[in-house]
Amino acid sequence: MFERGGSSVRRSAILPDFCHLQTVLAVVLAGQLLAFVLFLARPATQWDWATLGLISLYVQWVVLLSTALLCLSRRPLSRVSPEAAGLLAWLGIIAVAAVTAELAWRSTGGVLGAERWALVLRSVAISGIIAALVLRYLYLQGEWRRGLQAEARASMQALQSRIRPHFLFNTLNTIAAMLRQAPERAEQALLDLADLFRAGLREVGGWSTLDEERALTERYLRLEQLRLQERLRLDCDWDGLPGQARVPSLILQPLAENAVVHGIEQLPAGGELRLRGRREGDTLVLELENPVPAGGSLRGGHGLGLESVRRRMRYAFGAAADLEVTERAGRFHVVLRWPWQEAG
Repeated sequence: MFERGGSSVRRSAILPDFCHLQTVLAVVLAGQLLAFVLFLARPATQWDWATLGLISLYVQWVVLLSTALLCLSRRPLSRVSPEAAGLLAWLGIIAVAAVTAELAWRSTGGVLGAERWALVLRSVAISGIIAALVLRYLYLQGEWRRGLQAEARASMQALQSRIRPHFLFNTLNTIAAMLRQAPERAEQALLDLADLFRAGLREVGGWSTLDEERALTERYLRLEQLRLQERLRLDCDWDGLPGQARVPSLILQPLAENAVVHGIEQLPAGGELRLRGRREGDTLVLELENPVPAGGSLRGGHGLGLESVRRRMRYAFGAAADLEVTERAGRFHVVLRWPWQEAG
């Protein structure tokens, strides 16, 4: 569930980061909802603002102290199995509830309960049940997120291993033909091809900057231009995108490859690939447009690369990222949007 240095910390995956402000706010809100439920469960004759305030204060003390305990215990819990981490976290919450109930009884008397041990036992029972349900929910949520992560990694691995054989062989043949007539261009083509392979050997699921992704895409398009010659024409205007923007690695090249392989390459006269990039407030927008055959792509797998990009961007940025695809009048139009995050 958590990433540290590119590897998943599997052992602590059952618990979220209780040191994170967003998690703390979510826990406080859930605790307040529980306080309202406990207040409404009391007889109507005891419905008053003072009682609600005391119950809310008591519940929030249990919630915040439990959150602080889990935050401080995160590193030790990461060294044990998920089952042991869940059990220790559950016992810790129960202990916090028992101590808080004892302190609450001594400070408020009989306001929160008829008897001292009744308050303690009731607090322990309620906290144990709620904690068990919450920890179970967090475990299932962690499994769901790990499933998404595995799917994103599988898509990344498929993209990284998918340097098409005919593209490789055709590029090498083109380079061989240029060795005598244009050795400098042949050398540059070999360097571009080496960079593509180097990108394919990167760690799966890593991050990159927009400048790096743009440079890699330009190298790919240079190689395709050597092969297709005047059939592939480029019209690029994406300098409006901030170069230090954070993006998943190998995210732009598949879009360009889709446009070339399923569109321009299949047209006898070729066509023009247009790339436009701009910033709209805190959102970055990249548009690609290319011609396509009238009957659609002749190659299988059309759309798989686009769907992989969409899933990886959604996994990286959530609902703030989007990929729109439209096709009309023989033109294929792709619009990629994602939030601007500067690489740290």
